[in-house]
Amino acid sequence: MMSAKFPDFVETDLNIINALSFRLPATAVGIDSNKIMEIVVEYGENPTNTSDLIANAWAREVGAVISGFIASVHLPVQKNEPPMEQANRILAALNESETFEEQLSKFIAMLIKNEQ
Repeated sequence: MMSAKFPDFVETDLNIINALSFRLPATAVGIDSNKIMEIVVEYGENPTNTSDLIANAWAREVGAVISGFIASVHLPVQKNEPPMEQANRILAALNESETFEEQLSKFIAMLIKNEQ
């Protein structure tokens, strides 16, 4: 039986998404630091526009517990696309995204500043 504490839980939509992760040194975005960042990208079809693939990138320092949202990329859905090809397209889009690089740089700089 559900607790009265969580009355809306039974009305919540459940969405299954895909995810990928990779590690990136701070030096990859031009920051002189030994920090290694773990990037997690959650992605899936846009529920309001099924021809749109949305990928949201989050970052955290390896071993840390707090992540920060970095950027989103939108790509056209390609029907029956194998998962590795989809992941490669997402990674290529992030690699070309100025927003991703800028926001990741700002996030790393914030981490460094908060250590001082």
